[in-house]
Amino acid sequence: MRKEMIQPKTVYKATTYTHAIKKNGIVFISGQVSKDVEGKLVGYGDINAQAEQVFKNLREVTEAAGGTLRDIVKLTIYSTNVAFYRPGITQVRDRLFNEEPPATTFVVVTSLSDPYLLLEVEAIAMVD
Repeated sequence: MRKEMIQPKTVYKATTYTHAIKKNGIVFISGQVSKDVEGKLVGYGDINAQAEQVFKNLREVTEAAGGTLRDIVKLTIYSTNVAFYRPGITQVRDRLFNEEPPATTFVVVTSLSDPYLLLEVEAIAMVD
């Protein structure tokens, strides 16, 4: 079975990478950031607004691959400040994954691809 490239039109256009790759029911989702469908930053300086947009993008990509948020089995969350941002990120994540939380790794980094991004989330989903 060949791999399927997932580039949904409901999220910002990725020009140098693929939003997700699906093969044999496994979906590898690239790190999602707080950009709207036009590629504009959402939530300048606001971790809650950024987290909402990131998980919205994650949902859009997962759905484009034929799944739902419930199909996500692994999250890797990258943030630039654990003390300030983890509570807001965790609040959004827990609301969306309250019944069956995926395995999660939280990584603190010094910077992301844009200095105004406060977090990035990549995921793995299992879909039929």
